[in-house]
Amino acid sequence: MSGGGDRLDRPRVEAVIEAGLPDWLVVPSRTAGAGLDEAEWRELMIDLFDELARADLEIDVAPPALDVDATLTDLLDMADSLDDSSRLVAGLGLPGRWPLPVIVSAADTEDDVDLLELGLARGGHPAEAPTVEDLPDGDGPGIVVSRADVTDDREVWATVTCVRRRDGLDVVALWRTNDLGLVVPFREQVVRLMPLIRVGPWTDGSDA
Repeated sequence: MSGGGDRLDRPRVEAVIEAGLPDWLVVPSRTAGAGLDEAEWRELMIDLFDELARADLEIDVAPPALDVDATLTDLLDMADSLDDSSRLVAGLGLPGRWPLPVIVSAADTEDDVDLLELGLARGGHPAEAPTVEDLPDGDGPGIVVSRADVTDDREVWATVTCVRRRDGLDVVALWRTNDLGLVVPFREQVVRLMPLIRVGPWTDGSDA
């Protein structure tokens, strides 16, 4: 681990997402101790999804055919499944193709883990060699890795992973999809999300 004793003295950290509507929805966790009123949240999200659908129709784009209640349950369940240092944010910026869940995490840098490993550029069963590009200029080195893997069922899943290393900490944004047509447009949105993520001291979720 980087920093040795310094790391042991450092408080726990978590990803803090400073993005918001209309492009991003930070999904709360029911287990984070934030006192989430789930029924109220669902009502707000139903109204939000209605607004997004109307906006799609105004530009002649068919809104996604969603079971809204099931979609909201899936988002909450996914947020609940993450560890304390991670957050779930859903992309809303692609007309007709929302919500797209992205996992954002923060952790101390480990000496034996490089950006390529964090970016999932190695291993697995890629259909072709992953592409690795530098992130736009920031306050530390960063890459974006795009790869497509073939599952045992012969299904192809794409993964886009952005990694930024700064001040002994690693910030990662990860998105997966089996809709390969989304990779190019949404990849750029994930890249633009990275500057909106900062690392803060761990909380119980009450300020998330």
